[in-house]
Amino acid sequence: LGHGAVRTIAVHAAVGQVFSTKIEVGAFNLQLFWRKAVRGAQFGRLLAQMTGYGNPEEAYFAGLLRDLGQLVMLTKYPNQYKDILKEVNAVSELMLAEKNRFGSTHLEVAEQLIRRWRLTSFLPDAILYQHHPLEAVQGAHPLIKIINLATHLANRNDDKVSEPQADHGRSLFGLSQDDLSEIVKEVNDATQRAEQELGLFVVDKAGAADLGGASINDRLVRHVRTFTLLAAVNPVPGQATEEAALLSLTEQVRAGFGFYAPLAFLLDKERNCLTGYVLPGQSDLIGQLEIPLHGRSLPADSVQRREPLHSFDQTLHGRRSVIDEQIIRFAGGTGIFCMPLLHRGEVVGVIIIPLEEADVGKIEAERQTLAAFVAQAAQSIAVASSLRIHPDSRTGDAFPISQSRLRKIIHEVNNPLGIMKNYIKILSLKISKDDPAQFGLGVIDEEIDHIARIVGGLVETSETSPMIQEVVNVNLLIFDLVRITDEPLFIRDNIRLKTELDHAIKSLRLDRGKLKQVLVNLIKNAAEAMQRGGEIVISTHDEVKVEGSSYVQIAVTDNGPGIPAEILAHLFEPVTSTKGAEHFGLGLSIVNTLVNELGGLIRCSSDNKNGTRFEILLPYSSSAVQAQ
Repeated sequence: LGHGAVRTIAVHAAVGQVFSTKIEVGAFNLQLFWRKAVRGAQFGRLLAQMTGYGNPEEAYFAGLLRDLGQLVMLTKYPNQYKDILKEVNAVSELMLAEKNRFGSTHLEVAEQLIRRWRLTSFLPDAILYQHHPLEAVQGAHPLIKIINLATHLANRNDDKVSEPQADHGRSLFGLSQDDLSEIVKEVNDATQRAEQELGLFVVDKAGAADLGGASINDRLVRHVRTFTLLAAVNPVPGQATEEAALLSLTEQVRAGFGFYAPLAFLLDKERNCLTGYVLPGQSDLIGQLEIPLHGRSLPADSVQRREPLHSFDQTLHGRRSVIDEQIIRFAGGTGIFCMPLLHRGEVVGVIIIPLEEADVGKIEAERQTLAAFVAQAAQSIAVASSLRIHPDSRTGDAFPISQSRLRKIIHEVNNPLGIMKNYIKILSLKISKDDPAQFGLGVIDEEIDHIARIVGGLVETSETSPMIQEVVNVNLLIFDLVRITDEPLFIRDNIRLKTELDHAIKSLRLDRGKLKQVLVNLIKNAAEAMQRGGEIVISTHDEVKVEGSSYVQIAVTDNGPGIPAEILAHLFEPVTSTKGAEHFGLGLSIVNTLVNELGGLIRCSSDNKNGTRFEILLPYSSSAVQAQ
């Protein structure tokens, strides 16, 4: 099925189980509960991203399930729990009443329930300690602190951040009041948009909402499920392709709604028509189909009207064309449901879902939900199209962020780096100058400076960061790198580093930090590709001739499994990787950029017998000048 399909099914099942319990609401404001759950989830994810926590999705689900225990208690003890809800006004009063009446708080109930899921996660603890005071969670695991802060922020509906909330953010993560205000505003805007797009009720200022009738509750549960799924399968910016977006939508339509896999037709602006997009497993003939936008067909009508249409609509009888009949046969049903792909009011294409007449009611009931998924796919396709037409935008606008915000982040990063450098200096003074540990401290100190330079370069978004040129002995640089990486690689990964250095090489005038970053990335990539250990050889050669020009050659060669040919052709693109789903090939994209900035060339050869070899050619002229 693929990771995406499995994740969609798993998320759908989990959310469906948690949020589909039939509950008699009474004094319990179910809509406000859903709203708080979704807001908590958004706060969890945004705080995780801002603080550098490695698993934002874990924080999202922890925020979503913060008050799961209340649902459990309301289901188990409906009348008694309603009585408690009528009597209390604050969370502290609620937990005290729960403890007195049932022997456990709703936080303890949720913690025990989630612990039964046997997750390798601090998620149960994060829910249990979400209301603990600041001083109690100060040194806790990051997920616990994130959900604790998310809970404090999620209780407000306006864009303001109170002074106690600001102190909380500063103390736990060093976040400023402006940072928190930005997060709060983003969550409020996203919640409001979702309520409008999905047809959710808007809670009035008093927090009241009319939820009378089971159909309203069912509708609300369906919307919460949709909102959760949308966030869970949201594509990663900058990694979009038309095929990835359409495959993701196909998985959602099949796994999330139980319909057959749809067909996709994308807009060809030049020819003013919709052209078939062939997905894996579909007939190649689909790619030969063209639907004129101003012709007679159901997909064209759907796009022109900018609304969904299906072939069983009695008002459309007599309008079925030959193209419609062909599409119905390709789709595999007795009819079709067409939904336009729209992004910011502009047509991107159309999705066509195979349909049986008996399923018309089902698909009409899910129309709003489907529209949300289709809109997300349309956005991804539009981004992918933009990246294909303007490839430079892949690194420019994929993660838009203001210069002032970047400077704040850099300032906050430099503070702990400065503290680390001070402690390294103190440690260095406490041991003798001949102690072998002095070398290690020197390496750490140098790498801290390297981090500071990399982070400082983030603000150089409109122009290439300046070259810091110095005289560099390439062989000595490689020797130092091997000295600090050989032992850790051998102990941890059973990988041995070797050198074959040409000592005739003269020193070069270039940016030492950039060359070092190139070599570190290549060594790291080679090591991560060799899961069973092996050997990495770093070699240098003087006076290598390419098209009449002289270069210094640096080669990094491994005896690993090699790189498949289809990946090798796109090796330096940001999303290419052979190292597993958690890697996105960004290291090689960075290497390519840095080598270009050094005025050099990079090439790669690889096969499954001899492993992989990267060659870097640095000129004796241009940006790298021979030192006298």
